[in-house]
Amino acid sequence: MYAALRDALAGLIEAGWPVVLVVSTVDAPPDEIPPDLLAQFPKELVCALDPEKLKSGATVDDFGVTAELAFVRLLGGFRQLRIPWTRIVAVQFPGGYVPGATPAAPSTPSPPPSRPRPGGMRLV
Repeated sequence: MYAALRDALAGLIEAGWPVVLVVSTVDAPPDEIPPDLLAQFPKELVCALDPEKLKSGATVDDFGVTAELAFVRLLGGFRQLRIPWTRIVAVQFPGGYVPGATPAAPSTPSPPPSRPRPGGMRLV
């Protein structure tokens, strides 16, 4: 059942990204989470969410996720993962996401450098 998450994160884990696995306890208490999945994350980075918030459909803390969705937040933005079960609800990248912050808007492109008109003269 956790294969979808493991596969989705495999490349990131292998690349050495620091991740925080946030586990919903609505459907499965933490002791039912497969040890092979948890072994891929430092123990102190595995957290349990408040099941009451998930049951009420409220947004979970500052992650901006509900029990039905899972997000991987990346530097400057996020990518949504569609996972058909609700036990894993968020993966956070420490240092790449500030709780409560929104992704930075793209900067306004600078105007192109001025070029001389065809046939025009350029002073040196």
